[in-house]
Amino acid sequence: MTAVELEELAPPPIIGTWDHELRHEVLPFTIDVVANLLPIGVTVLYADPGVGKSMIAQAVEHGLGHGRPFGPWDDLDPQRCAVIDLEGDPALTQERGFSMSPWGTLATDTDDYDPAQWDSPHGIFHIRDRRTGDFGITGATAAERYLELVALLQQGVDEGKPYGYVRIDTLRDFVGTKPADTNAYDWDKKWVTELNRLGKHYNCAILLLHHTNKAGAVSGSQGVAGGGECVIHLKENTDAEHPGEFLLHSEKTRRGEPFSYPMRMSTEGVWQFDPSLSAAQVNSAGLARRIVDFIAARGPLTTPEIRSLLREVPTATVKSALGRLQRRNHIRSRRGMWEIVGPAPAPVPGPRMGICTVCKERMTIVQRDVNTHPGCEPEVQEPAPEPDDLPEPAEPTDRWSGLKAMTRSVDASPFHTVKVVPKTYRDQAPWNLMTEHMDGLFTWRRDGLDELLDDPAARVAVLDRRGSYITACGSVLIAPNQLRHSGALSHRGETAGIYLIDAIPWTDERIGHPLGRAARSTRPDGRIWVTTPHLDKLDKLFAKKLIPHAPAIWDSWTARPTYSLFEKFAEETKTERQRAAAISDVEYKLTKESASQGIRLLWPKAARSPFWRPDWRLSIVAESAIRHWSRTYAAIEAGAVLLRMGTTDEADYLAPPDAGPDWVPAPLVLGDQFGAMAHKVVKVGRGEDAVRHPSPLPLDVWRALHGDR
Repeated sequence: MTAVELEELAPPPIIGTWDHELRHEVLPFTIDVVANLLPIGVTVLYADPGVGKSMIAQAVEHGLGHGRPFGPWDDLDPQRCAVIDLEGDPALTQERGFSMSPWGTLATDTDDYDPAQWDSPHGIFHIRDRRTGDFGITGATAAERYLELVALLQQGVDEGKPYGYVRIDTLRDFVGTKPADTNAYDWDKKWVTELNRLGKHYNCAILLLHHTNKAGAVSGSQGVAGGGECVIHLKENTDAEHPGEFLLHSEKTRRGEPFSYPMRMSTEGVWQFDPSLSAAQVNSAGLARRIVDFIAARGPLTTPEIRSLLREVPTATVKSALGRLQRRNHIRSRRGMWEIVGPAPAPVPGPRMGICTVCKERMTIVQRDVNTHPGCEPEVQEPAPEPDDLPEPAEPTDRWSGLKAMTRSVDASPFHTVKVVPKTYRDQAPWNLMTEHMDGLFTWRRDGLDELLDDPAARVAVLDRRGSYITACGSVLIAPNQLRHSGALSHRGETAGIYLIDAIPWTDERIGHPLGRAARSTRPDGRIWVTTPHLDKLDKLFAKKLIPHAPAIWDSWTARPTYSLFEKFAEETKTERQRAAAISDVEYKLTKESASQGIRLLWPKAARSPFWRPDWRLSIVAESAIRHWSRTYAAIEAGAVLLRMGTTDEADYLAPPDAGPDWVPAPLVLGDQFGAMAHKVVKVGRGEDAVRHPSPLPLDVWRALHGDR
């Protein structure tokens, strides 16, 4: 590409600006496309060939383009995605797509989907060679591919549906080898810098996939890493005793904080984020890995404690391993105790006097999670039989059981799960904090409806989000083990549980508080207890400048987290509901009720159950409500008028007078798949006089149902 062409295509640079003028200039505020992963501009993701970096990219695209779950990011803003895949082919892309999003899970999988009529502001567009049909522009020069990309991005802007994400796979295939008269560094740097400017000009993230060289560093010149916003390395743990562990690690980031995400690949070839691992563990091998595993499992340890756990290893060898770990910034010594460096462990106080929670005698507490004498730790027992007059879960033995599916899912966990808290401890912290002070549900009604509903021809769309609880089960972050008192924390880190935070004000009158009814459970000191999903949502809202301050954690009860405890339950429930729907409406209703019962009996109120974990139940409810709130907020940001929100999955919107049963506000999607919206049939009246009204409802019917309060 000539200098003239670049000058015509690229956004004009800012020239002639004095420093004091720049200091007072109002510049646009950019938000990461994926927080702490993909900023606006160029991100280079490199890894060894065949590791699976294209699978990670495709998972990101399914999250952005189709709203599919992607690791800890449960509410990604919908984006239009463009893919230039010069390495793959349509068959391979299709195979990967079905691995991470089985048939029926995408909005475009429905029977009434018409490709010719597809006109969504988000989705995934694969650039295909007009001659070969393969993805990517295989026979063009770098300049021609660049021109094609600029034309596509500009077309999106002109149509009012701009692209927010572009994947180029791979960078080397896109820009080609350097000309004979050009320096390799200058060639790579020029293209990465130019693509970075292009991304900023069109406010999109451009992900460049790249390979490693023989030394494991970025292939080619250092110019590849020099012109973008972020460089990410997908690195595999080479320790033979821990196969399949990977680290998605930022080697350079111009915006935001550095990050390291431990990952595994499932047997289906799908990437999974693993919060049970730390970066220090994935980066260590041999004796060093054993030491880090001990600290991760037991909390901060002193040197004598570590030596006692490694009696067969010479003291000098242990000391040397600790030194290497410290020099690599994997562990650090704090108040005489070794702890893992990173977000997982919070700073802990030194030894202090306390009371054993079992025998009630005085003891010296050295380790944060150990507040009982050796030998005093009670064994977790199944609950004593409830009174005979309490009902059993009513499920025929020949019918699929949601409770049994939940039990199978929990029992399959590699963690030593604590399914039942003994009755002796249920009236003590942290359990009484949950049973007496916490609520994860959501109810809200807009004020000043008379001004909004002055048109008698107006209609109200009453929508439900399908499979709300089940999708929440698929990726909710909970603590499978016993919760321990962890006190005030500087950040959540790699923990899950309950947290005491300051009440967060919410002033947007278009929608209720993101914490729902939990925001009303304020203590006299102005603080509230929340679960992990609520805390994470507040952090994301603060990152987007939607709340005035980040939540400060004044107290907490936590343990090591996992996303996967209820994953098998969610998968089994989805399969059973699809099977039941194909049989009859009655079978579908019974299956749906049985799945709901399996979730309710995590915290049984008047029935026998193999579970008693209110924190699990509250976290699922909170995760579901937050996902529902996030989708609803996206709709009102796009111009929808919200009138009311029910518990967890219902939302009522002001609809156009001519709205039919296929109308939903953008960017929501109507469909049968989990996460999509469905119009409700509302019953007004009782008994034989009851009348069933399909949504959208006439305004007078909705007023009769909910009144004018």
